Amino acid sequence: MKDKIRVSAIQRLCLHDGPGVRTTLFLKGCYLACPWCCNPETIYYNKDLYFIKDSSLCGDSEICKLCELKGGTADKGNCPFGVFERTYIDYSDKELYEKLITDKSLFDRDGGITISGGEPLMQAYQLLPLLRKLKESNTNIAMETSLYAPSENFDLVKQYVDYWIADVKFQFGFISYLDENLYLNDFESNLLWLQNNVSSRLKIRMVISHQGLKYKNDIVQRFKRYQINEVELLPCHQLAENKYIKLGKNSSIYSAPQQVELKEFVNLLNKNSISVNILFM
Repeated sequence: MKDKIRVSAIQRLCLHDGPGVRTTLFLKGCYLACPWCCNPETIYYNKDLYFIKDSSLCGDSEICKLCELKGGTADKGNCPFGVFERTYIDYSDKELYEKLITDKSLFDRDGGITISGGEPLMQAYQLLPLLRKLKESNTNIAMETSLYAPSENFDLVKQYVDYWIADVKFQFGFISYLDENLYLNDFESNLLWLQNNVSSRLKIRMVISHQGLKYKNDIVQRFKRYQINEVELLPCHQLAENKYIKLGKNSSIYSAPQQVELKEFVNLLNKNSISVNILFM
C-alpha cells in the first residue's frame, strides 16, 4: 500500500483549519504519541481497530472461526458482524482527488483543502500526486503539522502548500522527550524556513491544559527562543473520550484550563510581546 494514502477521516465544512470554509483530510500515522491527542486513532499507521459492539456470534459461529482472533486468516477488521471496524481507508491519489474535488463549490474565494493528521508529513511521498492534482485545479491547500518530521519530507510538499498551521509541542513537559529522541533539528529547520518564506501564511497553534500550565514559564521561553510572537491557543478538551474507549485505550488525563489560569497565562504571554487568540472548538 506504499502508493496509497491512508486516511482516517474526511471532515467537511470546517471553519478552524485555515482560511475560509474547508474540507479537512485526517491522515493516519504520526511520529509522536502526544498523551493529550484528540485524534488517537491517527497515531499508529498500522495499528488500531475500533471495537464497536459485543456480538453473541463472536467466537461461536463458523465464520468467526475463520477470524485471526481464533487462529484463522480472516482480518478482524473485516468482521461481517460489525464487532470491529477499521480506523482508516486506503485511497489512490485519483480516488481521493475525485472525492475531495466535489467540495470545491463550497470553498468560495478563501477556502480549500486542509491536510491534517496524525502527522501528514509522514505520508509526504504518497501525498505528492494528490497535491499536484489539487494545485492544477487551483485548489487552496493548507497543511496542519507538528513540523516534527524529516526535513526531506517537508521539502517534498512545501511548494504545493498555500497555508500552514504549525501545532507546536511546547507543553506538558513533553518537549523534554522530543529534545532527546525525535526530530528537534528538523523541527527547527522546518520552522525557520516557514518564518523566513511564508510568515504571512503561517499560523502557530498550541494545545494548552490545566496540567500543562505548571510549565507556563518554560513555554514562554520556548516561544521567545523560536521568535514566535503570535499564537493560537486551543484549550484541551475531552471530545475524543469515546474514541479512546472504542480503541481500548485509557483516555487522556489532561483537562481544560480554568478560565482564571488561562487568563493569567494569556497575560504572561502578552507581557512578553506574544499576542494570543484563543480558539474554542
